[in-house]
Formats: sequence, structure tokens, C-alpha cells
Amino acid sequence: MWRLVVLVSMILVTLSLLVLIVIPGEASGKPLTAIQFNGSQFLVLPQCNVTSNPYGGANGTYGLLNCIAIEHGALSVVMWIYLTNGTRGGLLGIQSFQYPSTSGAWTPLLYIGTDGNLWLGEANIIIPGVPGSGIHVFTNITPGWHLLVFEEWANSTSGPFYQALYIDGRLALSASSSGLVSLFGLYGPYPYNDIGTAYTAESWASSGGNGGWFFFNGSIAYIAIYRVILNLTQVRSMYSEPGYFPEVGLVALYNASEFNYPVWYSTFGGLGLGVYGRLAVVTRTLGISVLSVTTTSIITQIISPILLAVVVVVVAVVVVLIIRRHG
Repeated sequence: MWRLVVLVSMILVTLSLLVLIVIPGEASGKPLTAIQFNGSQFLVLPQCNVTSNPYGGANGTYGLLNCIAIEHGALSVVMWIYLTNGTRGGLLGIQSFQYPSTSGAWTPLLYIGTDGNLWLGEANIIIPGVPGSGIHVFTNITPGWHLLVFEEWANSTSGPFYQALYIDGRLALSASSSGLVSLFGLYGPYPYNDIGTAYTAESWASSGGNGGWFFFNGSIAYIAIYRVILNLTQVRSMYSEPGYFPEVGLVALYNASEFNYPVWYSTFGGLGLGVYGRLAVVTRTLGISVLSVTTTSIITQIISPILLAVVVVVVAVVVVLIIRRHG
């Protein structure tokens, strides 16, 4: 009889371990708390003044993304985002005007199109004085948590210019332009660099855009902005450990989850464009109204089978000890 009990206990342990193995989980690491954008909210980045653009683009007031690219020749933007089946809208947009205006120059650098695809974009010029066709490339993206790494850099002050997009640790898109592009000052300046919206009229409307201001309606947990191009090893490390960001070249880190509040906190350093402060709350005057906090715990996806396995093992050990004592 006791052999039968032991056998049943062993079977239960084995099944619980199998449950632990096959339970699907997303990226490993700590839980992510994200700010849920409701489709009419966005974050406006700080500005700087460019007095001598080495790339031949316009001088004047630019947003942080342009500032970094023009000053350092490279830009990387890291974002942990959560998508549902209906998530659409602009993630990174640079404009010479701000919502609700619709007059000026603009480029949606990264957005989830009306078709549900993730689009990478740039406005470019191939021959001096003649607008180019621009960069419009896309890839499929599914609901759930994703790590996006947007990169754009210049080979020299005369080009060529390159774009790359990593999704979940893998290179998904790349593009290039032999002529000047918007991020480095083409048709600029661009005082307004937005996260959570982008303007997508004219040619962008036929490339996944909505024909106007395109607001993001998903969730964002982290935004890290770099003045260097991150390599594949760094990208994979960030994907395997949500919340980890390499320190070299880090300019700004917007953290929605550190304090579990429905506001953005930011830490700046290394660019020298002004004193922005530490843990500065991004208020609704910068485009954010009261946002709700959505907590999606990755750890809870595996904690239940772990507890089950532990409980079954303990029960099995207790049963065996009782049988041996009274057998």
C-alpha cells in the first residue's frame, strides 16, 4: 500500500513540474507597471537651442531627440510597451508645431499604424533641394509586452543616415538615406518631440497613419533615451531583464513603475542642455492629464505553478515519512 502512495506522490510531483515548465511567461524579470495612454494624451520632451547645425540642417529650438542626434550623431530610444489587439498610434513624433495645430513640418519616427503594423519612418532628401520619397517600412507586432529599441545615426556630417528597430532583442527593421533626414534638421527646426503621439498626414496617411494627429492608446512602462547606438548584446540584456538599462550614454530615463504613481518620473544627465532635475514630475502642462496605472505582473505568471510544485513535494514527503513511521 505504501508503495502505491509513494508512486502517486511521485506522479503528482512530476505533473506539477511539467506545469511549471509549460506555463507560458513573457520576458523574465520583475513586474512592469505601465502608464495607460487613453488615446488623447502624450508626453512632450525638453528642448534645446541649436546654433550651428553641423549636418546642414536648420538651426533653432529643437526637442530632446533632435538635440541628441545633432549634438552626438546618434540616438537610441528604448521603450517597454504593452499592446492589446486594438492598440494604435504614434510612439515617437517630431514636429515644428504642437497639438492641436496642423501647420508646419513633421515626421512620425515610430508608430503603430491603422493596419496594426509597427512602422519606422523618416523624411529625407536625396538631391539638394529635391524632397526624397522618405522612409516608410513596417513589420508585424503582436499583443503583449514588447521591448522596442529605436536607433538612428549619421555616418558623417554629410551622411549617409541609418535607422534600425529592435523588437524583443531581435533586429526587425532597418533603413538608410544618402541625404539629410528630419532628425538631423531637414525642414526643421522641430521644437516639439512627443512620446505618445505623432502627426501622420499626407504620405504618412497612406503608410499606416490616420491622416492627422495619431494618439497612442497602449501602455508604456519605461522610456530610456541614449546618445549612443546600443549593440545587440545590450539590447538582449535589456530584454532578458526588464528595468535594466546600460549606463553608458544614458541621457534620460522616464520611469512609470518605480513609485507606482500615475505620473512620469525622469532622470537626466550627460547631455549638458540644461538643468532638468532628478525625479521631476511630468505634469499635465506638458501634455499629460491624469493617467491610470496598469500593473501587469510577469512574476505572477509563474508563481502559481511554483507554489503548486512546492506544496505537492511537501505533501509527498510528509506522506512518505508517516508511512515509514507507521509501516
